[in-house]
Amino acid sequence: MATYRINKDKDNPYVMMNKEFIQNPYLSMQAKGLLAYFLSLPNDWEIRRTELTGHFSNGIRSISNVINELIKAGYITRVQTRKENNCFGEVRYDVFEIPQLPGKAADTFPQRGFP
Repeated sequence: MATYRINKDKDNPYVMMNKEFIQNPYLSMQAKGLLAYFLSLPNDWEIRRTELTGHFSNGIRSISNVINELIKAGYITRVQTRKENNCFGEVRYDVFEIPQLPGKAADTFPQRGFP
């Protein structure tokens, strides 16, 4: 069996995040990686799907599918804003370390006690 180790030193930046989503067997490897990437960014960072294609080898469709998986799992919330004239404004995405699961979605993606 191979063992992979990460060698770090004091000059490398570190990220601290809740590891619960990494242990979640209901999330794909791509979703876990994208969520880890999002959580490594500063709190005030604005995420745009088209910008993500420059950070990953995946295309926009693949990234959109992963974002939708994270929305369904409750790790990302999507909010459609409105302008003053009541027209559609920007779409805002909020990313969470712990899923925000209203109602029925909690049965599909348990938050704790994974099998």
